[in-house]
Amino acid sequence: MDRTEDRSKEPKTKLVLDDGRIESIQEFISPEELYQDLIERVRKYHPSDDISMIEKAYRLADNAHQGQVRKSGEPYIIHPLCVAIILADLELDKETIVAGLLHDVVEDTVMTVEQVGKQFGTDVAFLVDGVTKLQHLHLADNSGNKTEAQLEMQAENLRKMFMAMAKDIRVIMIKLADRLHNMRTLKHMPHEKQIRIARETMDIYAPIAQRLGISKIKVELDDLSLKYLEPDVYYDLVDKIAMRKSEREKYIQGIVDEVSEHIKKAGIEAKIDGRIKHFFSIYKKMKNQHKTIDQIYDLFAVRIIVDTVKDCYAALGVIHEMYKPIPGRFKDYIAMPKANMYQSLHTTLIGSSGQPFEIQIRTYEMHRVAEYGIAAHWKYKEASDGKKVEAQEEEKLAWLRQILEWQREMSDNKEFMNMLKSDLDLFSDSVYCFTPTGDVKTLPAGSTPIDFAYNVHTAVGNKMIGARVNGKLVTIDYEIQNGDRVEILTSQNSKGPSRDWLTVVKSTQAKNKINQWFKNEVKEENITKGKDQFNTYCKARSINLGEIMKPEYQAAVMKKYGFMDWDSVLAAIGHGALKEGQIANRMQELYEKDHPKVMTNEEVLASIAENNANQAKQMHPHSKNGIVVKGIHDVAVRFSKCCSPVPGDEIVGFVTRGRGISIHRTDCINVLNLPEIERARLIEAEWEPSDTGADGEKYMAEINIFAHNRSGLLADISKTLTERNIDIQTMNTRTNKQGIATLSTSFEISSREELNQIVAKLRNIESVIDIERTTGLTRCRRQVRAGIGKADMELATFQHLQCYREIAICRLASGKGKRMSEIKIGRKTMGVCATNCYFLYREGGTKAVVVDPAENGAGIFKLLSEKDFTVEAILLTHGHFDHIGGAAELKKASGAKVYALAEEKKVCRTPELNLSAQMPPVVTIEADEWLTDGQTVETAGISFQVIATPGHTVGGCCYYCKEGGFLFSGDTLFEESVGRTDFPTGSMSSLVRSVKEKLFVLPEDTKVYPGHGDITTIGRGEAVQSLLPVKR
Repeated sequence: MDRTEDRSKEPKTKLVLDDGRIESIQEFISPEELYQDLIERVRKYHPSDDISMIEKAYRLADNAHQGQVRKSGEPYIIHPLCVAIILADLELDKETIVAGLLHDVVEDTVMTVEQVGKQFGTDVAFLVDGVTKLQHLHLADNSGNKTEAQLEMQAENLRKMFMAMAKDIRVIMIKLADRLHNMRTLKHMPHEKQIRIARETMDIYAPIAQRLGISKIKVELDDLSLKYLEPDVYYDLVDKIAMRKSEREKYIQGIVDEVSEHIKKAGIEAKIDGRIKHFFSIYKKMKNQHKTIDQIYDLFAVRIIVDTVKDCYAALGVIHEMYKPIPGRFKDYIAMPKANMYQSLHTTLIGSSGQPFEIQIRTYEMHRVAEYGIAAHWKYKEASDGKKVEAQEEEKLAWLRQILEWQREMSDNKEFMNMLKSDLDLFSDSVYCFTPTGDVKTLPAGSTPIDFAYNVHTAVGNKMIGARVNGKLVTIDYEIQNGDRVEILTSQNSKGPSRDWLTVVKSTQAKNKINQWFKNEVKEENITKGKDQFNTYCKARSINLGEIMKPEYQAAVMKKYGFMDWDSVLAAIGHGALKEGQIANRMQELYEKDHPKVMTNEEVLASIAENNANQAKQMHPHSKNGIVVKGIHDVAVRFSKCCSPVPGDEIVGFVTRGRGISIHRTDCINVLNLPEIERARLIEAEWEPSDTGADGEKYMAEINIFAHNRSGLLADISKTLTERNIDIQTMNTRTNKQGIATLSTSFEISSREELNQIVAKLRNIESVIDIERTTGLTRCRRQVRAGIGKADMELATFQHLQCYREIAICRLASGKGKRMSEIKIGRKTMGVCATNCYFLYREGGTKAVVVDPAENGAGIFKLLSEKDFTVEAILLTHGHFDHIGGAAELKKASGAKVYALAEEKKVCRTPELNLSAQMPPVVTIEADEWLTDGQTVETAGISFQVIATPGHTVGGCCYYCKEGGFLFSGDTLFEESVGRTDFPTGSMSSLVRSVKEKLFVLPEDTKVYPGHGDITTIGRGEAVQSLLPVKR
């Protein structure tokens, strides 16, 4: 009786757990043992007994690498042998095995590709050459630290990789096997190299293995990368999974026994085993879904492998009768395969114990494709007589052909590389929809009808005028859902795509096609325009076109700027991407380098005399920078930056405390608004006469140019200034919703007369409306808005640190009867979008709050630390890259908590939504506390009310300090303007409601600190009411 009970408790089928990896090879095994192991593995699957070519390759490689050792101390031949064994585990042909053995001989020994070809044939020589070309492929995230030449080399190497793949996929198989063995032995490398190689593997090689469907290689590359990039996470996972391994295996064993019995009763022949989820997949799920390891139920899953597709669905029916399926957790990848042709049925069920588990059902052929990917279709199929059978699977190469198509259409190498990296996004998801005829289309999640149109055909996208989804007209920004039937409406009268589409589309393919349309549409016009500009420039500067227009000089320019042909360079000049001067001067330099000028004795003497005269002129003393201050001698004089006076302006001096006299224009807003008590410090000043003064001195001038926005406007303005040899110091531009562009630029000039000549020249430019000099108002508003405390000419400053300029401190009081410690606010405008980063603290305190750290978090931390401040909190108004770029770095350096609105989670976490995917480097941020509308945040002794203001993004918010009477508005409200809504998750109707119902109800004198531009007030902000759409 007891024996019977014991027997009933034994498992009916022995549990087999598949970890999805290729069998690992132990280190420090002799080369001869490894070679015999290789031959055994090849003979298991290869129909031919002739291994003479493999033996010949091994002997040759062994001799070629004689004396070379790896970092581990092993003979170098161990590496090619291990690569060949991995290729044999993928059951590849003998030529690939041979190429695997020889893949390093050309790179590391004296042997050449031609010698390999003579001994092993052109097929093997091509494979070895293809792998050799990829030896220097090193990719990393810190592309910002790379030179132009290094970025160019990266792009060229990527092109080589994919061209080689398109010609023979076995090249990339060898490269993946090579990378896998290097990752297995990475522990012998220095730490810095471990990090670089692991990051490169995670970014490039693992995604390629996934795209090609080779999960056996992908899972191990992922796990090994995680091991070196996040060692603490990796070993913690190893320990936690090992702790409950036996318990989980027992649970899966029970399910396998139960399922096996029912499947057998249904008359279905099936192999049933367990599947282990690999560490990186667990880590990704824990991170993305914020789960603990105990909340992940598919660490082990059950896999059912059957003979036919019919049996797959029959088995699914049996399973759903046995267990209760979880709604929404069934995926049919058989009817709609993944992009890498993976097919399987996935269903998540509730077990008898109430615990969820996953079952995967597939055929043996599907399983082979899932494990080996494209290698399953690239095996060396031959009959017993040794003849090959042509059986290429064309759809497996669709992605490779798409890469080549993009490559051919792009003349810019870096653009190709950025597109490729975004298309290799490891975390991307897909949506499946139907054409009107029932064909399935796979698109990235979040795709629109425009993406669908370009997926069907380029011409369909270019002629698109609308779309129907499931028979109903939809807007072009409609987000396609799984199962939608999409019909594209086209018209021959369509003028082509709109540039606004670029902000709507999701897929890289659609963006590329749209950009290409615009480039091709105006390319001929730009080529002609660029050629005329180039020739005119050369003629004006007496540059001989016949001398510089040589193929070698053109090639040098094309290589420097990443263009494929000379027409592309001319087109870039035509549409303003390049200046004709920089191209012509570069070619002139190259010509002069090849044709050095030989000077005569007379010319040398004349040159020396001219230099002596210049030195004597420079030694001529100047008095007080060309300024005469009445009644004062030998005092430090400096020019104020708020109004930038130049010779010819009426000026006045202001006696500062400890910094001498600052010179202002008499119409400077700071002088006009100076309190009466401070006017006693004004002193008369005038310019020194030019005949005794500072001839040749340069002075900074700043002007604002107002113009109707158009393509090439900035190029025309830059060209006008360059032609007059003006040294431009800064230039900032912005455009309002009415299409009026405001360009603020500063440059060096010698006098007001010269400035007037420049302004007159600029007024002649097409579409320029007006030009005005800054009178201190614009710059003053950037520092301390008139009306916030007193317009003190001696604004307290932090010391200059690295690139940090003067930061204004705004003093704010509570406005109540009793005195409270003041809140001080500093600002730094940072980054490519000129984003305002604010930090504030209580006077006398040491704790600071940072709002929207745009970039360089380490620099912000250093600046505040040297002033003895501790960063206690980081407040994010929204998740766009130009507001969160420095948040992660600042958080890591300071340990500060990050706060953001809960609705902004997806934007903060998704590069495509926060726009960093389009403006690298890619950034994401995870808040320590996700806030809700109306919540109060108390930090650094300051209280903020959170005001949700969706519109610019779905989870944008403002931070209101009632005590200080100020508001950080992010990109919701600006001075006489509101935020854009044409970015992902933006909504004009939501923005209108946010501004009218939540911000305009605040007191009119509430000071508004926006994400860009100048400080304003709610009262001034209400001027935008007339520009806002009427609520309906």
